[in-house]
Amino acid sequence: MKEGAVNITLDKERSLYFDINVISDVDDQLRSGVIGLVHSNDWRVSDVRTVLWGGLKSEDPALTKEQVGRLMQDYVAAGGVLNDLTQKIYDAFFAAGFLRQEKKTEVTESPSPASANGSGTPSETPTDR
Repeated sequence: MKEGAVNITLDKERSLYFDINVISDVDDQLRSGVIGLVHSNDWRVSDVRTVLWGGLKSEDPALTKEQVGRLMQDYVAAGGVLNDLTQKIYDAFFAAGFLRQEKKTEVTESPSPASANGSGTPSETPTDR
């Protein structure tokens, strides 16, 4: 399997891979560019089929969009859902480096001992007197 590829199980274990040439080929087939599609999250079934076709043809250059459509139909008939296929596309875009996960920094402030009760004064703790 190529570096940056993602495994996907359809009729068999396959490799989903995107590079500049694949994305260019897919762009030529879509109503809008694939990167814009990925960012918009506005997928039609034909978009999923076309993008899957592009990502799968690196491994199987003779694969047609119609064959990919049949693979998708068989996947759904076997209980799979299209959203899972779309997620695999996203996974492959991340693996290839075309998308980056935004780093979320969570800042939690610890109250200082002098203001642990939120009043700005030291909190009272029960003590044995």
